[in-house]
Amino acid sequence: MSSPLSTSAIVEAEVTDIRVIKNRSLCSRYLDIAYPSRMPFYLYSTGQEIHMDHVLLQAPNAQLSAGEVALTEGSTSALTSGLRDGLIAVVDTLPEHLMQPFTSDRLKRFFYPGAKLDVSVYPDPKAAYPQQPGFCAQLGEPIARATITLGANIFIDAYMINVDAPVVSSQSTKKKLTIPEITSISQDHPLFRGYAPSGPMDRYMPTTNTQSWREVWDRALAGRRFADVDPS
Repeated sequence: MSSPLSTSAIVEAEVTDIRVIKNRSLCSRYLDIAYPSRMPFYLYSTGQEIHMDHVLLQAPNAQLSAGEVALTEGSTSALTSGLRDGLIAVVDTLPEHLMQPFTSDRLKRFFYPGAKLDVSVYPDPKAAYPQQPGFCAQLGEPIARATITLGANIFIDAYMINVDAPVVSSQSTKKKLTIPEITSISQDHPLFRGYAPSGPMDRYMPTTNTQSWREVWDRALAGRRFADVDPS
């Protein structure tokens, strides 16, 4: 018996007819400012099976993939023909902006084998390589309403996809207002700052011995000379 860690191939096969359906970049400049109010999925088909993948519009997020889902109600011609190039199925009952950030326990409450999701189906106006934000704002009118039932083939990841998740802020960075510290509170009036009435030459010259303007004023009043007044 070979080792379970063996790297030998189980089977060799040739893959042909490869076609890109959707290739959405996860670069931060292509992400939306906020999480969508309803949870969107890419819905596509090979002709035999229908698959769905969660559209990642903000970070952090979670990868939710389901293969071979069952689609009932609303099987219109526009829906059937659009599955080959990919449609958008929005789960109307899952407010993603209120459920984020996702945890594994929270994801398992609505994304599990046998779960039923009521969706509105929209045509995808973008090409296979959509590279701009504002995804849900450009959906327009739905072409069908349907119920998706998940099968056993599901995949959930809320860890690896967020290892290098960018931090996108919806608010601009606020600069801190720095107020200079007041080291002393002085009531010195500029007119009296440094005033020293010691003589006519340096009467208005500032000195290094700064005095309170009240002290200077009192000294100035006390030093005044009044002319003698003849009472007669």
